[in-house]
Amino acid sequence: MTDIAIIGGGAAGAAVFGELLKHDDTGAVHWIVGRSAPGRGVAYATNEERHLLNVRAAGMGVFADQSEEFVQYAARERASVQATEFLPRRLFGEFIEVQVASRIREAQARGRRFAIHADQVVGLHALPEGGYRLELAAATLDVDAAVLATGALTPRPLKAVADEALASGAYELDPWRLRQHASSPRRVLVIGTGLTAVDTLISASTRCPHAELVAVSRDGRLPF
Repeated sequence: MTDIAIIGGGAAGAAVFGELLKHDDTGAVHWIVGRSAPGRGVAYATNEERHLLNVRAAGMGVFADQSEEFVQYAARERASVQATEFLPRRLFGEFIEVQVASRIREAQARGRRFAIHADQVVGLHALPEGGYRLELAAATLDVDAAVLATGALTPRPLKAVADEALASGAYELDPWRLRQHASSPRRVLVIGTGLTAVDTLISASTRCPHAELVAVSRDGRLPF
C-alpha cells in the first residue's frame, strides 16, 4: 500500500494522476491542483482561440492508452480538422479534462482510492520514518511518495527593474494578466521573442488595437 501525492495541477500532473489511477493499489493517490481548473495549468487555461499548440494535432495526447485520440475529439468539436493542424491550446485543455474524467469514472467503479485537493502546497518535508509531509494551505498530508509536476516557476522581475517600475503597475510579471489591465497603453514592450511572447503579442493586438507593439531579444528572432 503506497500513498502518493502529485503536486501540480497542469497537464503533467494530470498525466501522472491518470496513469496512477489505472494501477490497482490499496494506497491513495492525492492530486494537489491549486485553485485553477485541474489539468489545464498555465499552458491550456487560455480561452484565446489564436493561442495555438506548438505541436501538430496528430502528435498530441495525454495517456499512452487514452480512450480517444485528440484529433478525433477535435473533429467532434470543430467543423473541420486536419491531423497536421496547430489547433488552439484551449481545445487541448478541454481534451485533458475529458480524458481525466474518464479515468476518474473507471477508478471509482473499481474502488480505487484517490482525492483531488484544490489547495496549495506551502511546504514539503521528509519524515524520519520515511515518506513526506505536505503542508497545504488548509491542512497537512502524509504520503509515502511525492511527484513534483509544478511546471514553470513563478515569474520574477529582471534584476535591472527598479522598485518604482514594479510599483507603477506598468511592469507586468505575468503575461497572462494583460487582459486584466484597465487602461489601454500607447506602447506594449515584450521582453523576449519566444512562444509566450508570440501569444502575448497576439493578445495585445486585440486588447490594445491602437498600441505600438514591440518585442526585444538578444537574437531578434521569432520561434520557428
